[in-house]
Amino acid sequence: MLKAVKYIFIILSLILIAAHFLRAGIPSLAFLFTFLSVFLFIKHPISTLIIRIAILSGIAAYIGTAFKIISLRKQLGLPYQKAAFIMAGVIGFITISFILTFKKEKQQQP
Repeated sequence: MLKAVKYIFIILSLILIAAHFLRAGIPSLAFLFTFLSVFLFIKHPISTLIIRIAILSGIAAYIGTAFKIISLRKQLGLPYQKAAFIMAGVIGFITISFILTFKKEKQQQP
């Protein structure tokens, strides 16, 4: 059960990051981040490292975008609080997924 929740969080985070790049007009990165969910099912330390780096880079991309959106809305005199809360929620969700990549699954006892 815990393993499934972990995988769902990580896959949804990778899809969120892919959607971010698709919206930015970079479909190749969107495809790459969508494809990275395959690495979850490969039991190798390198695949885990690749997923961690990908999620961390996605967090950085969302933080940069959040600052750009907030500063643009401030300059235009538009309300920015709702956008800030939404971006904070997305960044928080992806950060939780990043933390979950460090959690080891317990071996089930027969």
